[in-house]
Amino acid sequence: MIGQIPLVLVADDEDEIRELITFWLWRSGYDVIAVADGEEALDAAAAFDLDAAVLDAALPGLDALEGVRRLRSQGAARLPVILTVACAGDLDAAGLADDWIPKPVDPYELVARLQAVLGRS
Repeated sequence: MIGQIPLVLVADDEDEIRELITFWLWRSGYDVIAVADGEEALDAAAAFDLDAAVLDAALPGLDALEGVRRLRSQGAARLPVILTVACAGDLDAAGLADDWIPKPVDPYELVARLQAVLGRS
């Protein structure tokens, strides 16, 4: 990733949240692919060389546990994944991801956590 802009997949079914996360990451220097459901997330993972993913833990068409497994099986086995979690029930999947962040998402915290999982300073 040295010398290149990291490519991050953002998957959330709520338009406003997806657009805000995309904007925050773009403003922080990341390239972003934004999708609204589980199938689009899997298609993007198959089509692009992703550096990380930020997934809604309750993404339509793909539960968080299966989503992390399938994303990693389609691309890099160690694709860093951060889950956005709206309720405590979604925390079961957080153990499989590299990190998680509660909704509503704090943009500064998300960027800091993304930098941490990517090993950037």
